[in-house]
Amino acid sequence: MGNLLGDYWEYIALSNYNLKRAHSGADGYDGITAEGLKVQIKANHSSSTIGFRGEADLLLVLKIESSAEWQELYYGPFKTSQGESNLLEMRQQVHDPVAKLQDLAKRKF
Repeated sequence: MGNLLGDYWEYIALSNYNLKRAHSGADGYDGITAEGLKVQIKANHSSSTIGFRGEADLLLVLKIESSAEWQELYYGPFKTSQGESNLLEMRQQVHDPVAKLQDLAKRKF
């Protein structure tokens, strides 16, 4: 069955951000912008960190409420996010604190 909830939120992100779905097996990204930039999509409900792996041009993080409403936590450069993370290595994943992503989102790139 795979990750049904993750797949659903990926669909929400692709639809609302006008992204094209990445090919099956794409390493480190889920969508592609009209300009050809690779986007890694993550959804978060209550965790204080976001786990991601691989490389992408952009990172899109959505906060999902129990009511199924959502808001954007971060949509910006992947490298900036990764560069300012705590870089906790777990199973080749990097975890970015949600608060740090929210702070980055307030800045202009």
